[in-house]
Amino acid sequence: MNNILSLNNIAKAIGTIICALAVDFYLFPINSLGVYGGPNTKVVLAIVGTVLFLIGIFNEKKNTIPLQLIFATLIAFLFSTINYLSTEINATSDYGYSNYFVSFFTWTFSAYTVAELIRVVHREVNLRLITSYFLAVCLFQCVIALLIDNIPMVAYIVDNYLTTGNQFVKEGGRLYGIGASLDPAGVRFAVTLTMAAFVMTQDELVYGSSSSMRWFICSFLIISIIGNMISRTTLIGVVIGLIVIIGSYFANYRNGKISLQPMINSFLAILAISILASILIYNVSAEARSLFRFGFEGFFSFFETGVWQTGSTDVLQTMWIWPTDLQGWIIGYGIFEDWYFGTDIGYCRFVLYSGLCGLTIFAIFFIYQLLSFCKAIPNYRLLFILLLIIVFVVWIKVSTDIYYVVALCYWLDEFQSKYKIAAV
Repeated sequence: MNNILSLNNIAKAIGTIICALAVDFYLFPINSLGVYGGPNTKVVLAIVGTVLFLIGIFNEKKNTIPLQLIFATLIAFLFSTINYLSTEINATSDYGYSNYFVSFFTWTFSAYTVAELIRVVHREVNLRLITSYFLAVCLFQCVIALLIDNIPMVAYIVDNYLTTGNQFVKEGGRLYGIGASLDPAGVRFAVTLTMAAFVMTQDELVYGSSSSMRWFICSFLIISIIGNMISRTTLIGVVIGLIVIIGSYFANYRNGKISLQPMINSFLAILAISILASILIYNVSAEARSLFRFGFEGFFSFFETGVWQTGSTDVLQTMWIWPTDLQGWIIGYGIFEDWYFGTDIGYCRFVLYSGLCGLTIFAIFFIYQLLSFCKAIPNYRLLFILLLIIVFVVWIKVSTDIYYVVALCYWLDEFQSKYKIAAV
């Protein structure tokens, strides 16, 4: 009997590691053969997911396509069509976002693979599990980033066998992980921190368990610190996460509930330890001091000069570049790649590429899906609203999106069981 239990535990541990690897390859894709090329790991997961989904439809008759996903698909096609028309009207060959529907399906079915792996190992797919894996993967990326920065052998292996294109990041003195760098990594960290704050204040299995609670809190704080050293976009998630934690505590306190008190006590204690450790490291290591000053440049500027200022925000203020004619405002100029217009700002790049038509449809793409999830899973309404806020805040800084987390929501047990879906 003990041997059976031991084998089950070993199998569960192996399954958990496989799930974590899948989530890492999903959230931070790299070439499947490292620097030697091969399809992107996200694409590999999508191929597997498509096969599994079709098998479920034709053989087991168990899979269904959510009605919301059908409408989202139509919006994605419309967005791609508008982008294609922009390139045709402007006679350009920049088809990056004209193929957005391909990216849409890739994320959707790679998310299905991740969800099915988690379901096989844990027999359920819920927000707590997804968030736990996101935390584990982001924490791993933060740790590996420090190892890359401090151990030449690790940096050599990553740069020569796992990922390419790190030279630009290295020349800027920035931390990077395995497929995790700059704003794309920062946005993922921000999303993960927001999800973590929501789960640890709303899920009793987290705030009611000392071990789970401490895991969430420690991960939240470590990612907040190191994540900002990788990309200061992480700060968006830190701010939203802290607002959620503080707001949830006072809402509970006002209603006479004390269920979050142990979580708040632990959070404050671990936060104090983190601050003291950071101060110590800052004062004993010149390299760490440089990383801290980059990651929290705004805070240092505020406390030293009384003005919140960072180099990136100063540069960002010069990047509000808009179309110069009516056609540009309506359908854009059909150019997105190669930093042609000299701006990183998402709103500007989308408008310059496919005009207000493209930007409006892309915004509707996220508004429709996240508001649909608000209706489908009322208990998660706050999280979906926060994710929608992140979409529009992030576009002030960079042109990226968070469909990777939206795609996973379609395969949550809570969504599949609580909402009417269109059977195939």
